[in-house]
Amino acid sequence: MPLLNGIVLIIKPRAFNRRFEIENLVSREGFILIDKKILTLRPEAAREIFQGRESRRDIDIIIREISRGKVMCLCIGGGKNIIPQWKYFQEKKKLRNDVYGSETEVDAEQEINAIFPNLLNRDFVNFSGAMATLVQSMDAETRNYLVRWVVPLLQDGISSMYRAEPDHHTKWLANWLRKHNPQDSDSEDE
Repeated sequence: MPLLNGIVLIIKPRAFNRRFEIENLVSREGFILIDKKILTLRPEAAREIFQGRESRRDIDIIIREISRGKVMCLCIGGGKNIIPQWKYFQEKKKLRNDVYGSETEVDAEQEINAIFPNLLNRDFVNFSGAMATLVQSMDAETRNYLVRWVVPLLQDGISSMYRAEPDHHTKWLANWLRKHNPQDSDSEDE
């Protein structure tokens, strides 16, 4: 069982200028953005990400494509069937040539560890990188409010959600947030 129901998406250099559009499409489909980063990969670094898969006939093409310029790497989460959900979405939105997505759970875990080495922990998922990126662009008052009241609660809820592995992650998280509302005197512990 992987540590995280998540996969890596790599928006290739050919679609880098559409990275925000693609990220929004992914979010609107219900996938959860866990972390992201922009990289410029040399072929050697790209090979390390896909280490052990040299026998796949298309791996050299993928490595060549993602080594041509800047790429946006996303770690996204979802339900237990995230890989088939991603593949269906990728075909539906015609993203196959623009975005690489993890092919198997084993591949996903290897890619997450290679691209986001500090993301996984045996006890919880560290969402601080994604949250920090979002909060950085806000004014000081909004940032202080989010850091004090919203981010800690969301981190706890999302980490709990990944441990629970619910089929309907959005509904599960909404229920968890209602149960653990610090401003509600009726909130209960897990």
